[in-house]
Amino acid sequence: PWYDGDCPRVTAELLGKCGIVHTRERLEWGPFIEPKKGKRDFSRYLHTAKWMKANGVVSTGLFHDCPRWLRNPRTDTLPADLMELYGFMKEAAHAFDEYYDAWEFWNEQELGSSGAPVWEYVAALKAFALGVRAGSPTMVILPGSLSGIVHGGYGQAMFDSDIAKYVQAFNLHTYVPMRSYDSWHRDVKKFLEEAGVPDWQVWLTESSTALDGNGEVDCYRKGLKRHSPSQEMLMAEFYPKSNILHQFGGIYRNWYFLFGCYNEQGGKRDWGSMRRDGTVKPIHAAMSALTHELGDAVLLGEMKMPAGVRAFLYRCKDGTQTVALWSVSNLETGAGPTVSIDSECRRTVSIPASRGRYRIVDVMGTPSEVESDGAKLTIAATRFPQYVSGLSG
Repeated sequence: PWYDGDCPRVTAELLGKCGIVHTRERLEWGPFIEPKKGKRDFSRYLHTAKWMKANGVVSTGLFHDCPRWLRNPRTDTLPADLMELYGFMKEAAHAFDEYYDAWEFWNEQELGSSGAPVWEYVAALKAFALGVRAGSPTMVILPGSLSGIVHGGYGQAMFDSDIAKYVQAFNLHTYVPMRSYDSWHRDVKKFLEEAGVPDWQVWLTESSTALDGNGEVDCYRKGLKRHSPSQEMLMAEFYPKSNILHQFGGIYRNWYFLFGCYNEQGGKRDWGSMRRDGTVKPIHAAMSALTHELGDAVLLGEMKMPAGVRAFLYRCKDGTQTVALWSVSNLETGAGPTVSIDSECRRTVSIPASRGRYRIVDVMGTPSEVESDGAKLTIAATRFPQYVSGLSG
């Protein structure tokens, strides 16, 4: 109901204000574009795409669902006529050319959403890719996102069916706990090496955690649960840590699941950076702080720190350096199924710095200053990331 019903507008403005530059749009051909053959209308999605572009946001298009009149009777999902799919994607890619920079085909198809064997899914993917290329020659094309990664199995069968000739990057969804990030990154790298595409970019088109658990308090809407204040702060801690650690692990793009408000599992599971009353959670401020401090910076590497503290060094466009640092908490060490904020995890650390005053921005974007003694800055690290800027050397 926000903005007199114009949710795409308020969402795009919030994305733009907190510095997010990429989003992902699920385009459903069947119910919203062409429920009856010959009556094709992209206006629903173009409306959103125009608001996104106006706020500096570019979209990745997720193709999902085809009309009932085109569905394969054996799978009840994939298109029965691949020339129809080719023609549709040629038109769609052209229509969204100025708003999108990539397209992906289907979503978690290895879990059965395509209703077809892997080789039939890949046949449809090839028709999709050729249509995109015909309609927008420079567009990045992706397969459907897998919900994890295993050696062999569905992912390997996609490559055995020649997807590498039609797509340019690999995309995944992950909800693995942070303690497993390092091993998961290694597994992804090993899989791509075995598939013969070791240099491909890896995009996480869904990324989050289950360690926050189901919503603990009643929502404004009857029958739904929402995060407690403590759960909201846990996710504000998660967002910058997760993004930095995935970047350090070699991930090229990472989409948090998800930006708006959304409930699953019969209403018990609360996702997103927004509440059902239209307000934003603390994670929104954490997103803004991260993008405004590091959004155009280059990650140089991890710094040596005392046990229990992690710090990552970035080079900024103006030539200065920024350090993102935090104290390790149960969010990174806990196996779950859930964790809670058990302590602030306060630890004192030092960063080399010449004499002067330096700016510190906390996880919520609040600035302060700290003075060097001529050799170092002394900082109280907590579980919530901070950004120390203006450094050099």
